[in-house]
Amino acid sequence: MLALLSATILAIFNGHTDSLIPLYAVGVFTAFTLSQSGMVVHWHKEKKKGVQGVTRSQLFNAVGAVATGIVLVIIILTKFLVGAWLVIILIPLLFLMFKQVNRHYTHVNEQLRLPRDVKATALVATLPINGGRNHTIIVPVSSINKVSLMTLDFARSLGDSVTALFISDEVKEIEGIMKDWKDFDIKVPLVILENPFRSIIPPLLNYIDKLDSGDPDDILMVVLPEFVARHWWELFLHNQTALRIKRVLLFKPGVVVVDVPYHLRRTGDTAEITAKSF
Repeated sequence: MLALLSATILAIFNGHTDSLIPLYAVGVFTAFTLSQSGMVVHWHKEKKKGVQGVTRSQLFNAVGAVATGIVLVIIILTKFLVGAWLVIILIPLLFLMFKQVNRHYTHVNEQLRLPRDVKATALVATLPINGGRNHTIIVPVSSINKVSLMTLDFARSLGDSVTALFISDEVKEIEGIMKDWKDFDIKVPLVILENPFRSIIPPLLNYIDKLDSGDPDDILMVVLPEFVARHWWELFLHNQTALRIKRVLLFKPGVVVVDVPYHLRRTGDTAEITAKSF
């Protein structure tokens, strides 16, 4: 990264390294001024705590801050158009960027940390760690095959409230899935949504919104059947519907996505579908 940035700066200044001196000078004297000023503030805080003998140190740092600050102002005024402008622009931008990064980490920590001002027993009673939540489980299926049957079986092991969801607007496809449902005697309720578009994501999201009760103790879980190809290039031969659904639901609050992989392997000259045991 440093090499790339250095090459970029050299390209901006057309290789004239003498033009980089103002950049260096502004950076150095900015650091001197800020550090000396910071020490003045530090000694002031120490003095308020009652620490003795810090006045002389504070005076030395104040003189240093004023001296380097004057040099910094002179460099900015005299060398602004010959290179100092770059540092003057970059330093505030970097400061704002770092401030935003710090604000993000602080915000994340506030949301994830456990409160320490309450007893552990009272905290445990309010945390979702005792398996007391309800599960509403949705399994999107495109057809009845080994992948979908294994996924439905896995979903039933997670909870009783399981619903299979089939999205299509083709009459033959709807009749076919209903016939297979009956032939295989599948005990999971089947919901069929008509969709005039090729993408199943919009009707899936609408269905999820209708099921979402807003209750934080009710987990809405989407269990996705997905087979995994043996070679990376085989992924381009199949649609990535499950991957697109996962990418969309990842940013939807209150929805848990469970991926059930089905791994393809080759035995001899014939391809066989096998599932990893759970």
